[in-house]
Amino acid sequence: STAEYMGIRSAIMLSVRQYFDNLLTRINGLKAIVISDREGVDILKVGAFEYEDPAAEPALASVFTVASEQASKLALGKNKSIMGFYDKFQLLQLNHTPLVITMILNADAETGQLLNMSAEFRSVLEPIRTALDHE
Repeated sequence: STAEYMGIRSAIMLSVRQYFDNLLTRINGLKAIVISDREGVDILKVGAFEYEDPAAEPALASVFTVASEQASKLALGKNKSIMGFYDKFQLLQLNHTPLVITMILNADAETGQLLNMSAEFRSVLEPIRTALDHE
């Protein structure tokens, strides 16, 4: 039934939210995580980060998608992630088509641990990715 399906989806989203909420407490310097689709529509957001220009936030995923597609054309294989280093923060974006995982970190945070966990993130998000692929 539709109600049963919605309950399963809610349970999956709750489980994913709990996983990423826990990640925020485990990784020093991790400020926020946004899971969105390729067009930049937020699916899940945990933590908080103040953008100097709030209009920049919705563009993050769509700009990543274009940059990742272009990077994949370098004949080096499919692009999996892009990192951006700024004065006050870092962005780590991971490709899990049709999902984009955006992590916002302090400028001095250690990103290696998060990069090493990317397969785990993809596994946690697989039910959501599969559901989006079938809509």
